[in-house]
Amino acid sequence: MTQLAAFFAGLAVFLAVPRASGRWTRPPSRAVPQWLRPRDDALAARTRWLLGAGSGLVAYLLAEPLGFFAYAVGASVAVGAAVVLGRIEPPAAQQAREQRVRDLPEALDLLEACLGSGLPLRRAVREVAAVTPGPIGQDLASVVSLVDVGVSERAAWMSVADRPGWETVGKDIARAADRGTGLRTALARHATRARRTAQAARQARARTLGVRSVWPLMVCFLPAFVLLGIVPTVGSMVLRVLRFN
Repeated sequence: MTQLAAFFAGLAVFLAVPRASGRWTRPPSRAVPQWLRPRDDALAARTRWLLGAGSGLVAYLLAEPLGFFAYAVGASVAVGAAVVLGRIEPPAAQQAREQRVRDLPEALDLLEACLGSGLPLRRAVREVAAVTPGPIGQDLASVVSLVDVGVSERAAWMSVADRPGWETVGKDIARAADRGTGLRTALARHATRARRTAQAARQARARTLGVRSVWPLMVCFLPAFVLLGIVPTVGSMVLRVLRFN
């Protein structure tokens, strides 16, 4: 037990020390399976392995009566926790994804309106980015920044095609911008599609609201039911029995 505790303590100190060699930022090897690779927006590697080491230590202490098997339990929990934490979507990323779904239709409508008024694509994107808050505005601002430094509009739009909501939109706008035709048609089509996606997402959230409210209702309702319904009844019965005795 002492040796394992010292091992996890040393691992925690090792991971807590800032690394200047940049090893933590190396891209994952292609030989690593996809399910082992952390998300791009996952917690930092040091944080994941610190939490994993702490979980492994707790698991070992709980499984210590099992003898040597406790070592395997602690190591498995430590590695498993680090891997799982790398695959979980952070709450901030989830909120940004949902906000992209909500704001994308309006941004595409504004882009189409700006192009219809005669503005070039670069100027239209700049104007819409200035009045659109949140992740969508940041995505458009990044496109403008790339174009300003000399990147082609096709490459600039392809740079946002890997972000939630922009997968097909960015690619189609990049192709239309490269050809110089059909851009307004593509924007109108994608605005309609994005509006349907946003409506479906709202309906899905509404359907899951009842499921999510089960646990709060149980936590609040059951204690109140026990205290107001069962405890007085049982208490009165006990008092009657004691009084007759």
